[in-house]
Amino acid sequence: MLKNTLMMSNKNVYSQSNNVEMICHFDGDYSDATGNHTLSSSNYVNLSTVNPKFGSHCLDFTSSNYAYLSYTGNMDRFSIQNGELTIDFWINDEFGTSNQVLGGISWSSSLGIGIQLYSSYTILYINGVRNNMSAAGRPAVGVWTHFALVLKDGLYTLYYNGVAKGTIIMTESLNLPVTSFIMGNNGISSFSGKLDEYRFTKKALWDSNFSVPTTPYNL
Repeated sequence: MLKNTLMMSNKNVYSQSNNVEMICHFDGDYSDATGNHTLSSSNYVNLSTVNPKFGSHCLDFTSSNYAYLSYTGNMDRFSIQNGELTIDFWINDEFGTSNQVLGGISWSSSLGIGIQLYSSYTILYINGVRNNMSAAGRPAVGVWTHFALVLKDGLYTLYYNGVAKGTIIMTESLNLPVTSFIMGNNGISSFSGKLDEYRFTKKALWDSNFSVPTTPYNL
């Protein structure tokens, strides 16, 4: 287990605002609360008022095949600092179908990060390498699940609802020139469910099991 240096309050979350690169609440729009980025919708990503996790709306990818959000602006801001990052959000996998893509950053055959749900497990692509997280399983169908991917000291840890489900050790640095950011698709497969409260932080927020957030993310 990593040295416990990041714990704050009973949520075990590090919340220094200058490490938060993106927070999206999706309460009626696709805006980034940090003001750093503007996301665009392709193939109509619906902002649904039906059963959001928090607030008034959530993303609903079920209304159109291959719908997704993307950003292709100044990607330098997503560059990893001090070898740490956290990507976390809430998902509601409404159908449980196989081969669903949650999204990625500079995802290609040799670059970046990709997140995918398969038939009974989760797949993480790191620097283009496929890692089958068989022990992690995948989120339950029809309920909101908190997803977190944390990188610290070359160790990627996947959490579902605050519980560590598996780790990946990478000896090489994350190859993340950051050429694109996408949510809900990878150009081949897509996600059929809902997503809420997306956050990208250039810091490892957790280093052990934690209590999931009970309110919308703050800066």
